[in-house]
Amino acid sequence: MKEEKAIYLPQYYKDNIALVELAQELCNKETAAQYKREEHVAMRKRFLAAKQRTRSLIRKMKKDIVSSQAHIEVLRSDLHLHHNEPKFLEVTTMAEILTLHLEAQLGIKIFN
Repeated sequence: MKEEKAIYLPQYYKDNIALVELAQELCNKETAAQYKREEHVAMRKRFLAAKQRTRSLIRKMKKDIVSSQAHIEVLRSDLHLHHNEPKFLEVTTMAEILTLHLEAQLGIKIFN
């Protein structure tokens, strides 16, 4: 099965093509990996600085329909494969998918 989570990646938006091409031209894999680590650290810090706001936003997101059921099923399946985490197959909302993904990517716990 082809993973479709790529549709959520910034390099697949036409407005980002020039920036993506420039980055590919100027950065090697090691540099890109370093930037990725640095961004994860920055995202962790932003979460810790705005923990209550983030939690409130996710709780509100859980009460809303922010995506189609088809998109939810594809994304949770793809992220299950990406993270090798069975919990993704148990969730039913985009907010729950977002929570699990942030926790996995950033090594944080959104809700205690």
